Amino acid sequence: MMRLACRSIIWLPILIVGLFGAGLGAAQTATQQREAAVLKARAGNMAGAQAALRAMLVAGTDDGLVAMDLTTLLQQDGRSGEAVAVFEKAARTDPPDYALLAATRAYRDLRRYADAARLAREGMQRFPNDTVWLLILSLVLSDEGKSAEALAILRQPAAQRAPPVERLLAEAYAWRRAGDPFKAMRVYSEAIKAAPANPGVRVEAAGVLQDMGAPFGAEMIAGTGTPSIAADQAAAMVRWGAQIHSSDPARRFDGTDAALARLDQLLAALPPPPAEAGLRRRLRLDRMVALRNCVRMQEAVEEGEALSLEGPLPQYAEEAYADALLYLRRPEAARDAYERVLVQNPKDVAARYGKFYASVDLGDFNTAYATIDALVSDEPIWRSYKDDPSRYDNPERAYAQVTAAQARFYGNQLGEAWERITKFSNAAPANPNGRLALYQIANARGWPQRATAEGEIAASLAPRDVGSKIALIEVAMMNYRFAEAQRMMAELLAQYPEDQAVRRLARDLDAKRRWLFEAEARPSNSDGGGANASGQALILQGRLTTPPIADNWRLFATADYANAHPPEGFAERARAGAGVEWRIPNVTATIYPTQSWGTLPRAGGVATVDWLVTDQVRLAFAGELYTWDTPLRALLFGITADEYAAKATYRWHESRSVAASFAYLPFTDGNQRFTGGMTFKERLINVPGFDLTALAEAYASSNNQPNAPYYNPTRDLSLTGGLLAEHVLWRRYDNSLVQALTVDAGLYSEYGFPDNWIGTLNYEHRWRFDPLTEFRYGVMLTRRVYDGSVENTLTFIIGLRQRI
Repeated sequence: MMRLACRSIIWLPILIVGLFGAGLGAAQTATQQREAAVLKARAGNMAGAQAALRAMLVAGTDDGLVAMDLTTLLQQDGRSGEAVAVFEKAARTDPPDYALLAATRAYRDLRRYADAARLAREGMQRFPNDTVWLLILSLVLSDEGKSAEALAILRQPAAQRAPPVERLLAEAYAWRRAGDPFKAMRVYSEAIKAAPANPGVRVEAAGVLQDMGAPFGAEMIAGTGTPSIAADQAAAMVRWGAQIHSSDPARRFDGTDAALARLDQLLAALPPPPAEAGLRRRLRLDRMVALRNCVRMQEAVEEGEALSLEGPLPQYAEEAYADALLYLRRPEAARDAYERVLVQNPKDVAARYGKFYASVDLGDFNTAYATIDALVSDEPIWRSYKDDPSRYDNPERAYAQVTAAQARFYGNQLGEAWERITKFSNAAPANPNGRLALYQIANARGWPQRATAEGEIAASLAPRDVGSKIALIEVAMMNYRFAEAQRMMAELLAQYPEDQAVRRLARDLDAKRRWLFEAEARPSNSDGGGANASGQALILQGRLTTPPIADNWRLFATADYANAHPPEGFAERARAGAGVEWRIPNVTATIYPTQSWGTLPRAGGVATVDWLVTDQVRLAFAGELYTWDTPLRALLFGITADEYAAKATYRWHESRSVAASFAYLPFTDGNQRFTGGMTFKERLINVPGFDLTALAEAYASSNNQPNAPYYNPTRDLSLTGGLLAEHVLWRRYDNSLVQALTVDAGLYSEYGFPDNWIGTLNYEHRWRFDPLTEFRYGVMLTRRVYDGSVENTLTFIIGLRQRI
């Protein structure tokens, strides 16, 4: 800002008279007292001079110029508000030019531009030969945003008589306020040529470069560093640190670390508070942004909270504060902070994305969907550039479209997510972000083969991207290459230890490489059932599995227990087994011997094969000697059964599947049992937090010895249909509580007996705590019919899945 100095010649007569009067030793008049006070100010005692002039006004000692001189001294001392108050109270209709100029400047300092312009025009009228009034009026008009008027005044012939440097500074300032820094810089360059040794001119020119974000150039123009320029340079270092990264991930924060060191240095060099309060706050705000940029989020939040106590955060700092809160899993506070940013700038893209992710973390998908869909619609499909008739793809719209698809993935609406991402990927097959989202959604839909292919394609398109490296590790885990996954995970975690997605993946990999304990208990009580009644019964099952051995192998041990109270007495069976599991991509096989105790001790064994033929087709085969499905009542009569089973499943996706199963059970009493069934599932409602799935099942069996001492219908058929409702009661990142209700009913038909209805009502809670623990419990009511007798059963279910 240009400062127009008062001409010192005004004070010369005052000085001479003051000295002359003092020399004579005569009694001081009001004029002499006033002039003596002014001399104090000239000698550097500004406070004493002002006090003396105020005392004269209070005492009524005034030659008509006391208030004018006090106005001038107060304005020169930076106390513009007091200067204006004194000037207005004096209410002189003909203030001297120096006092009028001081008041004009004071009004301008207070941003009372209309009053400043009024006084400047008064000065032009009263003192037409003094060009200072044209220049200051131009400055005031520029302050008001009336740069065109300001430039017009400077073109007047009278303005051309003004000192060249001062006129050039006023013109440059007008261009600067008009938002044209290049023209402003051109005019400042002329001023520098006219007065190369004038530091004020260079400082004004440096200010333009500061406005343009070039503080290092500003220092070169100014010829020296100022606190303001140093602060701008540190802020530029913060921006560079966020935008310019080393190709070595381990050094990606070098630029930001250098910015933090510079900011700390500048803060340490400041005088103690409250001095330089504005500059101190500015440096601390930039420091908070730098802390966010290098993911020192706890420090960033602490700094943001401290700065908020001093006043509202500016937009850029509020956004950094919100980012840090979101990282620290404080989504409520983060969303509030993003909202404050959007109040200042409703179209701030980064804050809108922040609001979206905070809403996802809160489970508020209505807000999340509305936010991301608005971002998509606000981004044009094409971009164009000045003087270029061509159209270019808008990468910001592509990013928003991919994120909108991922939003549905986060909301578990995988069908809509797939529809959106395939439409995008088909149009832009080489977009790495789109391919990565395609991989994620395919994986979530239960298509490991498609997911593997898409993950590898995404990684090939952006091999250095963190998301691509995460995908490759997940693909390795999916295909049981745990040693490779662990090696890649160690490298990625060493490079990006602060990345939340990397840390989450590390926890998942750690969980998959732990021991796994699974257990379930089913105590029940039945009424009715006739000769086939079970009475009070209990089923306990448990399995302990080792971590992967050489990637593809796992050992496990099983323990099962069941008892019942049929009419013939008490029957029980305890079974233990240990075996090996072999897994390769698409195929899993197990084999293990068993030993049973209780009512009928006997050895047995199990072998299974599960083959994922395609992402849609799965085949399973199992053979079991002394099958666990042997009726407990049969054991009382020394009868056991083996089982040979097969199952084929066609699974379109997570929302629709059909399965057919077949089993053959040869009993030791010569009975041959054949069973078969069909199951169809279709998800009817799929919205965030709630799914409703339709269930339909048909089951039939036949036995060739109908008079066996256990339930053994000659032929039977059941047809049932029902609904499964699943509702997320609560979710917080890795932890969740889901309630599920299953209701089904249908017809049961047994050869030789009347048809009757059967049904099931099952309600349960499913808790999940991080990747290690899953716990569920519930209650089930069933109605079944055996040889025409109805049996009602109440069963409690408790299950645990624990990684150790």
